[in-house]
Amino acid sequence: MIYGKKIEDFMRAAIIILTVCFAATGCDFISGFFSKKDKAVENAYMDYRKAFLAGDVESLKNFVSKRKVQELEGEQAASMLQIARAFSPPQATVTGTAVEGDAATLTVTAEAQGGTMKGIVHMLREDGKWKVYEEKWDMRIQFGGEVAKSEGQGTPPAPGEISQGQSVPSEQPAETGKKGDAQGEAVIVRDGVQETYILKTGFFSDTRFKDPRKAVIEFQIPGGEHSNARRIRMTLDATRDGRHYVDGKLASESFMNEEKLKIGESTSRGFTANLQYIADGGQIFYPKDSCDIVVTSPYSAAPDGFFSGDVSDCIVHSAGIDHNISSVKFTMRGIPSH
Repeated sequence: MIYGKKIEDFMRAAIIILTVCFAATGCDFISGFFSKKDKAVENAYMDYRKAFLAGDVESLKNFVSKRKVQELEGEQAASMLQIARAFSPPQATVTGTAVEGDAATLTVTAEAQGGTMKGIVHMLREDGKWKVYEEKWDMRIQFGGEVAKSEGQGTPPAPGEISQGQSVPSEQPAETGKKGDAQGEAVIVRDGVQETYILKTGFFSDTRFKDPRKAVIEFQIPGGEHSNARRIRMTLDATRDGRHYVDGKLASESFMNEEKLKIGESTSRGFTANLQYIADGGQIFYPKDSCDIVVTSPYSAAPDGFFSGDVSDCIVHSAGIDHNISSVKFTMRGIPSH
């Protein structure tokens, strides 16, 4: 699975944040929750889809949130839109709507290759009009009770995939022994409730240690067949112990291109890092102000190496919703497979 960094950057910069769920069995969609019809929301989404599929950048600006409009201003906006369209079905049907204040979530389906794709759309009400904030599709095709994964050559790289040429820093021990044996967990206290998330590794995870100076480590609550269960993801220089600083505003503004964060850069607050809490269904939360990740045992790239750290008192925010992550204690032993 080797793709150029350019392709990864294109996918991160896709105008609608078209997020593809690569999982063995699927994304978690709770259909019973999404039942109330809201024509204003649905019509706004359909107007967005029309402009999106037409590749009309200027018209699309009228149907996406203010934050997304900024992504349509660049010289490569048309190219980014074309790539996003390639991974989106040509037609979509709204199957449910959930509205809470100025935020709405739609469940959608689409016919594809004789099967059915499922999607989820997050929308915001801005200046009295509904605008698309995020659209996500599950690329697996369901045939009756069977599930077929989409793993053709057109499959884009997993988020965080590192291109060839980047390697473990020379000051780290050489990677010896078998990869893919990493295990770990994160004990998280969110809104006063303690939960244990399991380290996600392998092809379908975002955990990446190809370059541990820009490592991505992801923990997810056990979700069985549901691949889109809530999780926490951190990006940092895993080779350094001590304080790693997450500027919430900068992280949120750089979500389409994390390179802008300069992961691992030394600052007066600590080494630059990123942290995301992803709720059930995929809504991404960033620190409302700032958070500190404290690495207590740095990554050594040794088969029996131990990597650990903690986070405390971090408020994460998205679309008017806050969660209080009062404690995270994470550990990993071994070498992840990517």
